[in-house]
Amino acid sequence: MNKYLYFISMSLEEIKEIKIVYILAIIFYLLFFLSIGSFLNVLIYRLPKGLSIIKNSSHCPNCGYKIKWYENIPIISYLLLRGKCSNCKEKIAIRYFIVEILSLLIAIISLIRFDLSYTSIIVTLLLEIFVVIFYIDKNEMIIPDVLNIIILILSIISLFFVNITSHNQEIIIDYKDKLISIVINIVIFVIFIIIEKIIQKSIIGGGDLKLFFGIGIFMGWQLELLGIVLACIIGVVFEILFFKTSKRKVLPFGPYLVCGFTISLFFGPDLILWYLGLF
Repeated sequence: MNKYLYFISMSLEEIKEIKIVYILAIIFYLLFFLSIGSFLNVLIYRLPKGLSIIKNSSHCPNCGYKIKWYENIPIISYLLLRGKCSNCKEKIAIRYFIVEILSLLIAIISLIRFDLSYTSIIVTLLLEIFVVIFYIDKNEMIIPDVLNIIILILSIISLFFVNITSHNQEIIIDYKDKLISIVINIVIFVIFIIIEKIIQKSIIGGGDLKLFFGIGIFMGWQLELLGIVLACIIGVVFEILFFKTSKRKVLPFGPYLVCGFTISLFFGPDLILWYLGLF
């Protein structure tokens, strides 16, 4: 109550100053995560190849031309270069542009859902890693361990700063739900091991199972299980609609998992309330 009385007693100039600081903080927040878009592209390209993400500067994969700093400005440089290398004129994959756009959109959506807070920062970082997992697993059928380690670190941090709730605060995912997810994931892991032993065939990648552990700690067991269900639904729909003529024998599940987990993270508590309301 005291903080509201203090706000009322403030002068107009003081209120304006706070608004300016808040706006500047948001602008810095968005610019920071926009700049991360270029780094995400570095991770997507180099991690599967085992290349250093620090030592070598950005260069054209076709001619080896070292990209100047002003040619590496997220979104703007791609548009000014018209999607081509300035040296050899080879086309730059549209993925670079899409990832940079996604990096900015993720930051904006997180701000809208969680406001400018520790939660929005941690959630945005998690979703940025999701983008990297999406492209690497889609193209290479792997989820590098380093990405799962980063997610686990973010998840441990989330125990202290991130509580996910429904809009009416009726459902609150707290640290107890997140710790319960560890037990549930161990059970899931054992079940998959037993099934694979019986059928003598791998049914899910090790990277996907490791992802479950980190995500469970971040989101809690309820939202994790919802995310897995959503991932299965999205996967079935996309495989039927777009890949029904494909001869792929092994399907990358990572892209569908990150889509399911993202939906669950933003809308999960309200989806659970809606579902329970049906009964």
